[in-house]
Amino acid sequence: MTHRQSVGSSTQPCLGAVPGPIVTSVRLRKAGLRRIVCNLRTLTYFRAANACRPRRTLAVCDILHEMRLTRELFAMVIANWLPRCQFFDRHRWLALRVGGCRVSRATIWAPFDVRPFGSLVNLSIGEGTFINAGFRCGVPDGALVVIGRDCAIGPNVSLETVNHGLRFDPATGWTSKRAGIEIQDRVWIGSGSILLPGVIVGHDSVIAAGSVVTRSLPPFSLVAGVPAKLVRNLACDKK
Repeated sequence: MTHRQSVGSSTQPCLGAVPGPIVTSVRLRKAGLRRIVCNLRTLTYFRAANACRPRRTLAVCDILHEMRLTRELFAMVIANWLPRCQFFDRHRWLALRVGGCRVSRATIWAPFDVRPFGSLVNLSIGEGTFINAGFRCGVPDGALVVIGRDCAIGPNVSLETVNHGLRFDPATGWTSKRAGIEIQDRVWIGSGSILLPGVIVGHDSVIAAGSVVTRSLPPFSLVAGVPAKLVRNLACDKK
């Protein structure tokens, strides 16, 4: 029996042994997009629910959270599946904004990866910024990433907001620490660069390709290397 038949049938349960209230909710959905959304909500409920309350209906906060996850899922899918052409590159930010990202009129090339799932609301991208393909950003709760206006971010740039301890503890595992990243206006980040937790990049700075930025940079800095070191102050250059 196909999945379409199992969802529409009155005798077959949806997604195996699903509690009655969720089965009823699934059966009321039509084919296509609404069915996918309903199935995602059901799977999210089972993943988050307690074993002691398997048949309890979803609370309002759970429903709102799952709606946000569903919205972000489809926004990221659309943003990464849109063809690579000038028109879609200039309007890809609209899909990200629907998913919760604070972005306005930025040019973004796919693929565009934001982790963990459900954290797109922790990312802010300023107007006029260009982001090349392969951008990766970690924005878990408690670690905001802010990208200013008119920035230029090269391909395969990674913004990492989570760091681990140097030693493994058998009792607690790897300890972790989160810290946000701020990139101020008119910053150029070269291809393959990595920014580590807690870094603040001052405005009008340039980060050379392949650099690993481990500490904050003052405005008008040109840095390069692993770890990145100051090469010169761009404020002294003639325009």
